[in-house]
Order: sequence, then C-alpha cells, then structure tokens
Amino acid sequence: MVLKGFEAATIQRGVYYFENRRVIERSNNIVGLSLVELEASVLGEQKYTTHVTIDLSNYQIRSRCSCPVHQQVHRPSSAKSGNLQPLNCGWQN
Repeated sequence: MVLKGFEAATIQRGVYYFENRRVIERSNNIVGLSLVELEASVLGEQKYTTHVTIDLSNYQIRSRCSCPVHQQVHRPSSAKSGNLQPLNCGWQN
C-alpha cells in the first residue's frame, strides 16, 4: 500500500537518502491500531521535513513536505490551465 502511494522516483530517492544517512531526524507515532504518523528531517539539496500519515482503516496515505519539489509545484508560475499537479515528491492532498 505505501509503495503504491508514491511514484517510483520518490521511493528510490527516499531509499537513497536513507542509505546515505541523509535522514537526520525521524519519529513515528502510532495513534491507534490503524493510524500511523511518520515525520523526518532530510538533507537533500537543502534541509526539509516530510510528514506521512498512513490510515489503514481507509487505505489512505497523506503526505506533505517542505522539499524543493513541493515548493516548485505550488508556485503560481508552475500552474498549467489552473491545475497544480504534484511532481515526484510524493505530495498528496
């Protein structure tokens, strides 16, 4: 379920960052039997944070980050026909 919630490039980048010790702070919070929250600080091109909520009862994954890809997506100049689409960072509403 988690792997299907993100593009392959996002998973590959996350594994690379983890294996190369770029995930400098991480925490998890098991809110209930079916709800898990994950948060991490990552050293990419710049330091950013990422937050993932996995809701097993509804089969949903929600994530947000302060990574450069997410920031690029949400600048008005990146909009095409009024639609803002997430790139490879895994950001989802």
